[in-house]
Amino acid sequence: MDTTSELMKFVCKTRFEDLPLDVIDRAKMRILDTLGGIIFSADLPWSQITSSLMQELKSQGKSTIVRNGAKTSAPAAALINGTMGHGFELDDVHEGAQSHPGGVVIPAALSVGEQESVDGRKFLLAVIMGYEVMCRVGMGVGAKAHMVKGFHPTGTSGNYGATAAAGKILGLSEAQLIDAMGICGSTCSGIMQFTQDSTGGGEMIKRLHAGWAAQSGVLAALLAQRGFRGPCDIVGGKYGFCRVFSDRPEIDLTNQGLGTVYEIMNVGTKPYPCCTTMHSTVDGIAKLRDEFGLKWDEIDEIRVGGSEKLVAFSSIYEIDSAMAGQYSIPYVVALTLVGDIKDPKNFKKISDDEQGRKLRELVGRTKLYVDEELDGLFPKIEGAKIAIRLKSGRSVSTRVLQAKGNPNNPLSPEEICEKFSIVTGDKVAQEKRQWIIDTVRQLEMVPNIAELTRLLA
Repeated sequence: MDTTSELMKFVCKTRFEDLPLDVIDRAKMRILDTLGGIIFSADLPWSQITSSLMQELKSQGKSTIVRNGAKTSAPAAALINGTMGHGFELDDVHEGAQSHPGGVVIPAALSVGEQESVDGRKFLLAVIMGYEVMCRVGMGVGAKAHMVKGFHPTGTSGNYGATAAAGKILGLSEAQLIDAMGICGSTCSGIMQFTQDSTGGGEMIKRLHAGWAAQSGVLAALLAQRGFRGPCDIVGGKYGFCRVFSDRPEIDLTNQGLGTVYEIMNVGTKPYPCCTTMHSTVDGIAKLRDEFGLKWDEIDEIRVGGSEKLVAFSSIYEIDSAMAGQYSIPYVVALTLVGDIKDPKNFKKISDDEQGRKLRELVGRTKLYVDEELDGLFPKIEGAKIAIRLKSGRSVSTRVLQAKGNPNNPLSPEEICEKFSIVTGDKVAQEKRQWIIDTVRQLEMVPNIAELTRLLA
């Protein structure tokens, strides 16, 4: 059996009753965390532009635009809510696949689930299957080679996860799921040039990658439902995704442990609203700051070692936008030392005030380098080595392999609920926030997913 067929056979046959309880519980927290990111990002320019365009096009349907309340088609809702889900670096991450499954899979499942009036059990199952496929395809392409080549995995492997989630809700047969995967394989997109842009265009387009993948997956499933065909083994075939989009695919990882290891259990939660590559650095800087009582003006130089990816994409010294800060190791180092790294509002262009002067000086004192040990551990481990030299001549250092929020150092359900409350605090009334939390935590008891989407309007 080929790679795609084996994966789709698993998606097709898996029932809610087959799922381990810890997998179901983890899915609920992934959903809550993603909804927090969608709600927070709904008012941002890229979200507003996407939403207004889809509404102007008057796409008809039953699916809700989050925080807007308007109804549109399932593909349009997936595009809008997916763009919001990846709207401000608040979404979850699978390090092995180097992707953000929540911002793609959950909007796709939510839009089709509402269209089909499914219950909470079917919605949860679809989300779990979507995570499974997106993460496994993302590992199979060889995440490190794929990303270093310049592809953004959330936008490329994301299509497959959205397709699986939508197809599961639509009740596609195994053959239809294979066709749907074949269809979505021709829509994979997303390149890393956004990290090199200082005009603001990169900041916008990155967010669209998740929305585009969610929409593409929904469209692929709907087309397959109506008899549209796609090529077989789109994942592992001679000219399939893994071989075309990577110089060093690891196709065996796609189905390794399938049915035994659920990849949603290997997804981490972001405690800080910046690229996950930064999080080990943040934890290490915070540890040294607290342990040694470091003051910003005592610091002469900060050296951060990490993977090739960290150096290639995170050596950003001109902080002229929120995204520049979210992708800049020098900026997160500075913000950790003289600000609040957890507050999304602190990710913005560096100002000319006293706080901005401190940040700018610390950014200039931070140097990055590729550490062979940590590069060898990537992408399964995104670690950091930090060494700080003080003006007094003294040096302090540390190494962090598992940042807070990593599956091996996870946030508790209570911490995830707290994060949800923080990011939605000035967007949603306290009573309504609690209703959303309670509904998600009891999702298997919800008879129609519209009960959740009504709270999100």
